[in-house]
Amino acid sequence: MILRLQRLYIAMHTGRLLFFVPIIILYVLMPVACISTFHSANLNESRSMFIYILHSLVPVLSLLWMLAHLQIWIDSEGSEALYANRQRGKGNVPDLLVLLGAYLAMTLPGFAIASHYYRGIWLEWLRFASVVTLLTSAFYVLSITMRSVAMASLITFTYSFISVLYTREASLSHILLLKPHRELIPGELTENYLPFFLIGCFLFFLGHLLETRLYRAT
Repeated sequence: MILRLQRLYIAMHTGRLLFFVPIIILYVLMPVACISTFHSANLNESRSMFIYILHSLVPVLSLLWMLAHLQIWIDSEGSEALYANRQRGKGNVPDLLVLLGAYLAMTLPGFAIASHYYRGIWLEWLRFASVVTLLTSAFYVLSITMRSVAMASLITFTYSFISVLYTREASLSHILLLKPHRELIPGELTENYLPFFLIGCFLFFLGHLLETRLYRAT
């Protein structure tokens, strides 16, 4: 546990900006945008703004935390030495799960405040958590299989950008993960987003196998 915390501290120290950007967006930009929308329009428009930022910027920015950690282990010049000094069978999944849990926990105070103004907003948090789990696990698997955090970032950020940009296209809705333009539809949480969460868990497991067995064997 101490070694894991040390590794996470190194990641935070080397990628300070990557860790602080999501916090600034969540606790500065998002409240300002929602309050401004409330004063210029109404509470419903403010709620729509909250949901739009929540399901567009905030999930994508979760990748920055993963990027800050994985680039040390995959893209840095000393990555091979780091792996050589790590115990056999120990991959990055435990560290990434800690980061994922910390990121989701970071959003809870904001949701607690928002719940006083927006009714039923906690269901949107469950939707958000499912999307972030799938997005970050896919980023991890791409980083391992391509052996490049930079290429994985390019693919994942491009997909996320397209997902937000073309979110209203009905013909593409089945392949787009981010849908910030609308609220959760009744029954959609269990039909769509629970499977997203389970797929994300499977991808973390798959990435762990690839990293600990195939990646280090070559």
